[in-house]
Amino acid sequence: MTASALASVVVASLLAANSVHAAAPPSTPAPSGTWAPGTRWRVTITDGPRRPVQFVTFRVDSDAAHSCMGGDWKRLRRVDGYYDNLSEPAWRIEGNHLIILLASDICDNYDQLDGSIAQGRFSARHSAFGIEGGEELGTAVAVPVK
Repeated sequence: MTASALASVVVASLLAANSVHAAAPPSTPAPSGTWAPGTRWRVTITDGPRRPVQFVTFRVDSDAAHSCMGGDWKRLRRVDGYYDNLSEPAWRIEGNHLIILLASDICDNYDQLDGSIAQGRFSARHSAFGIEGGEELGTAVAVPVK
């Protein structure tokens, strides 16, 4: 085989290999119960007898969120339900530890859900804190929904 014929075979092989990679199927969606962009979670916030139970469904987004708190915050989009003080909700996760800011755009007066994801369910404590101190408000749970 001549050098030019060998070069043609190598180029053809490389082009064929790249076309296989280009035709790879898109990534598969996150498994149910995994906190990942595009998933939807229904959050139930229970703050005891002084407030009614509130339900809000979020779609997890990957866009950066602005927060006065340090860290890599991402946006949450409300798709259903209601929460009294909801304003620019955001999230941050490390391993299975998830923090949701229900109002990320209000500095020094944070309303958050702080907990963990286990067995496809988020369990958290609901608290408020700021420059004047903090207060435990109640609890929250969230489950993935379609």
